[in-house]
Amino acid sequence: MAAAFDDFQQLVDQFPDLVCRYRPDGLLLYVNDAYASFNGRQREELVGHSFLEFCHRSVRNEVEAALQRVQQLTKEVPVEVNEHRSVDALGNIRWLQWTSQGVFAADGSLNEVMAIGRDVTERRAAEDHAVYLADHDALTGLLNRRSMLQFLDDALARCRRRGQSIAVLYVDLDRFKNINDELGHDVGDRVLEEVAERLVAGFRSRDLLSRIGGDEFVIACPDTTEAEVAMLVTRAQSMLAEPMIGLEGVVIEASIGCAMSDGSDSSAELLKTSDAAMYVVKGQRREV
Repeated sequence: MAAAFDDFQQLVDQFPDLVCRYRPDGLLLYVNDAYASFNGRQREELVGHSFLEFCHRSVRNEVEAALQRVQQLTKEVPVEVNEHRSVDALGNIRWLQWTSQGVFAADGSLNEVMAIGRDVTERRAAEDHAVYLADHDALTGLLNRRSMLQFLDDALARCRRRGQSIAVLYVDLDRFKNINDELGHDVGDRVLEEVAERLVAGFRSRDLLSRIGGDEFVIACPDTTEAEVAMLVTRAQSMLAEPMIGLEGVVIEASIGCAMSDGSDSSAELLKTSDAAMYVVKGQRREV
């Protein structure tokens, strides 16, 4: 029997996943090589101590919460699966998925816990990125159209409650199609990224910027006045017109339409009005 256990332990020691056995208070009874390596310690340093002793303070609350859930295991519900952050031997934050199986005494009390921890950091990063892309423009990092409309819905509701006004600026780059056609889409993408960076630098921290498609940007300016909007538009025009480093010969000009609301409009109506104002400005610029 002892030989069979030794063979099993040797097998577990080869697992890439973290394996441990511990008492309900966290006192470690066994760890495999992967567990010890993750913590940057020898197995002898870990066994006989609570894993909470080796837990980094930045994630201790998460680990303690996970242990509390494990302590609630019963014969009827003997398994707990949870994910929380841990800090590895190099100081990197990693996401671990723990599957914990309770071992119970004859009276049904929790005696020990056997657990396997799998590193799911890459999966969590992919999930977080997917969530990010659902709300943001992949090229510029600005909010996308859907997120901007959601923000406007909330902002307009605040305007109605507080008696404030909000301005929406609709920015369309003039002759951007020519850049794509003559210089290629890679240059066009670089121009869009640069435009986004300049707009972010030119507006206030409370203003919200988005790219809603193509060469069109929308900026929401809450709690603002017409005079402030005029100043912001002038500043944006000036910043966009500056020469682009590394893109010699590329000149950016933009038509910017503005619409203001006291909250009586819907987000779609406000966006449509600012879009119409932009086309008026674009027509006037062509006539000059």
